[in-house]
Amino acid sequence: MKRSLTALRPRSRILIAAAVVFVMLYMLHLESAVGNDNRPKQIMIRLEDVGPGGQYEGAEQLGKLRAVFTLLKERDIPYQIAVIPRWKNVLKDGTVYDVSIDQTDNEYARWFAALLHNAARSGAVIGMHGYTHQVGDTVRPDGYQESGIGDEFYVPDVAETLTTQFASRRVEEGAETLRRAGLFPYFWEAPHYRTLPEQDAVFRNYFGLHFQADVHQNANTLYTQYKTERNEGYGSSSLGAIYVPTPFSYIPYNRDSDIIMNQLDQSDKLPSFFYHPFLEFGHLLPVTDELGEPVLQDGLPLYRYPASDKSNLQKLLSRLRDKGYSFVPITDYIPFVPAHSVQVGTGMEGAVSAADVTGDGQADVVVWDRKNGQVTVKSGEFRGLRNESSGAPKVWCRLPYTKGDAWTLLDENGDGKADLWVMRTDGTLESYRSRGDSFVPGRSWKTGKPGWSSMYALKRNGGEWIIAGETADNNQLESFSFNKGELQPLAPRPWDRRLPVRLVAGDLDGDGNESLLIPFPHSSRWIELSPDETSRKWKRRVLQLDIPTGEDGTVKIGDFNGDGKTDILFWNREEKTFAVYRQTGPLQFELSSRMGPWGHSDGELLVCDMNGDGRQDVAELDDGQPYIDMALSFQTKKPPVPVKAP
Repeated sequence: MKRSLTALRPRSRILIAAAVVFVMLYMLHLESAVGNDNRPKQIMIRLEDVGPGGQYEGAEQLGKLRAVFTLLKERDIPYQIAVIPRWKNVLKDGTVYDVSIDQTDNEYARWFAALLHNAARSGAVIGMHGYTHQVGDTVRPDGYQESGIGDEFYVPDVAETLTTQFASRRVEEGAETLRRAGLFPYFWEAPHYRTLPEQDAVFRNYFGLHFQADVHQNANTLYTQYKTERNEGYGSSSLGAIYVPTPFSYIPYNRDSDIIMNQLDQSDKLPSFFYHPFLEFGHLLPVTDELGEPVLQDGLPLYRYPASDKSNLQKLLSRLRDKGYSFVPITDYIPFVPAHSVQVGTGMEGAVSAADVTGDGQADVVVWDRKNGQVTVKSGEFRGLRNESSGAPKVWCRLPYTKGDAWTLLDENGDGKADLWVMRTDGTLESYRSRGDSFVPGRSWKTGKPGWSSMYALKRNGGEWIIAGETADNNQLESFSFNKGELQPLAPRPWDRRLPVRLVAGDLDGDGNESLLIPFPHSSRWIELSPDETSRKWKRRVLQLDIPTGEDGTVKIGDFNGDGKTDILFWNREEKTFAVYRQTGPLQFELSSRMGPWGHSDGELLVCDMNGDGRQDVAELDDGQPYIDMALSFQTKKPPVPVKAP
């Protein structure tokens, strides 16, 4: 029998009304918590087919290309350049044009390389767009012998272009050409996206970031695509890759900026497009002196844009500014680029760490084998392509391991090499000094404390370190200060640590002193524990963060963009996703980017500056996999800003 609300008892009506109010308030809270990331509207641009020839042949054309780069710089536009390292063309009379950007004996090639260097210093992200973007050494009816016009891979009448060996050779030749020119490619884009599936698998061995769609999965995708399988067969193994498409396509020579603007806010497809900069050249004006002679700058004629918006790019930038859009580099949109993998063996959770123990400026992978006691070091070489092989791991020392021993790495004496510290289960604290090729015994202390379940090293001002750890029963925090060779105990801090929240060590407020942080799930209120030098006790402080509370996952902190401020990372291991929040002010954070799925659904996540560029990276260790898999941060220090007015 149906009953109306009015037929219910008063008490029942009150309970139902209260429930409705609760649900409404909860939904309002949830909406604000999950959606309050304050991220501006963003868009990406890639300058296409830029190479040492064709539309860019000669000093005059390079001067015009520089004017395009200058326009983007002046309007605070981060951009990408798809570079063709070697430009070839066979003319009908048999003349061959063949210029590589690494030809130091060619003045034009030097100008071109210098132009790219200046662009990179201004924030442009360089990528590799094939090696020659053409095929063959003879004139073809389809014109494919010319760079920028022709396909390079999967040309049916040229058998070698169908092989994986050809794909590998071409990408290596292109990367080496860029290397000799002093440039590094951060992404790969296949010419005309025309490849075979097995060739794309080859390219993933070299590049973790692809500025194109995974065309063999979905050539018309509107969103970022993630590959999670392991790459093997061409150099060192690596994990997965990320494909960033350009769903907005491009502006042809006979169209205007409407083709981009009409796609904005029409769907949730990724706002990303490419543009051929030579289309701007007809609008550029030469800069002349008082005698009407061309002004040269660094050997190239100087060009400028007209004061009012005339070109498609000028108009597009102004229209995007009016709609509140900010341009973002691809290396901010993808916060961690899948990179190198290092083989460490299986079942190594808790037995692997990373720090610069050799003193060469890059982090090294340190493994303490619990079975044989060997401490091995794999020297870090993470500044090249992801599949480049490095030396074999070396045994630095042998330390017997007892179940419950905890360890960490820290540079106790400031010599640039991290040392090994161990807390034994019997309470003995041991240090082992790095000599750059081995760990040698330093000092040991009988602390009289029980062993620790975890171990943290906190760097403090004045060269002091705090060595801390949770007792095996997780009921107490034990710690010592270490400064100038002296170890002094701090008062233990009892607590109830039944909540499944892992401590995080770092300097969140930027005062130069690291502390321990307890980040509660779905809360903007964190607890900070910091040692007080006077009382020799731990101080507890509640931090009120300005950050959304709707993120799931394990919290990690680090300076991920190299601006000197600590950022926050949420790692959802089950979903294999990452959300990075950039610190914009004291305890204030805004969403920088998301990525995933990439990585593993089990294991642990390390945060460390692997390649020594001042940005902290991530490295995943899955207990069932024999690798530690890295993803490097190339994020920029500068947050996205709206397009500047001319």
